[in-house]
Amino acid sequence: MRQKLALVAALAVGVILLAAAALFALARSLAP
Repeated sequence: MRQKLALVAALAVGVILLAAAALFALARSLAP
């Protein structure tokens, strides 16, 4: 059970990092 929780937490962190990187790239492309 604990391993599954750690896996879900790691997956959530990865998704959040990916979303942050995508937002950063989008902001850079929109900025002059």
